This record gives sequence, C-alpha cells and structure tokens, in this order.
Amino acid sequence: MNHDREVGATVFPEDVWCWFWSDPLTLPVNEHGTPEEFKVLDTVVKVEPWSPKIAERIPFAVIELVDDMFIDGLDPDGLATVIRTLSDRLEQMRETHARLVAVRSEYMGRMRS
Repeated sequence: MNHDREVGATVFPEDVWCWFWSDPLTLPVNEHGTPEEFKVLDTVVKVEPWSPKIAERIPFAVIELVDDMFIDGLDPDGLATVIRTLSDRLEQMRETHARLVAVRSEYMGRMRS
C-alpha cells in the first residue's frame, strides 16, 4: 500500500485509511420512474489502522450493493457468505432467463399465427 500523499503532510492518523479499489460496475436502476445509472456490487478491501473497533484494524471487505447502501465489516467468512448468497441468486436469475426465452418464443409464435 502506498501512503506517499500522507508522508510529511499534516494528517490525523484516524484520517488514514487503506483501500484496494475494484473496477466500478453500473446498471440502469429505475428508482423514480426513469432509469439512472447506479454503481452496484462495488467491493473494496479496507483497513482503518486507528479505528476504535479492533476488527477494523486488520483488512476487511465492504460491499456497496447500490450507491450508498453497504454491507460493512466483512471478514473472509462473511464475504464468502455474501458471495454464496449472490451466486445462488444468480443461478435463479439464469433459470428465469431460460423461462423468459421459452415464454417469449411461445408467445411470439402465437402472435404470428
């Protein structure tokens, strides 16, 4: 990790955080009647060396589900649980996709008749 910006600067120790950023992913979310791009499933590894919470002084994961909605303080087991949960949901989405393809095909076939 690189803290060159903080070296020699007037910085309070509690203002020094360590982050490993992920590449952002956005999807068009329709919250107020019009789709708007929101960052989704952003995951970072974070360390707050001077946190009053001992668990935050060692690396932990934070997931931003959708802009400003977080699952925070995940240890490796907690992150694995979230990954498993999302993987199960992804499998359900794949099943829904297959049903949608079949239903639309059948529907369009009836429309042509």
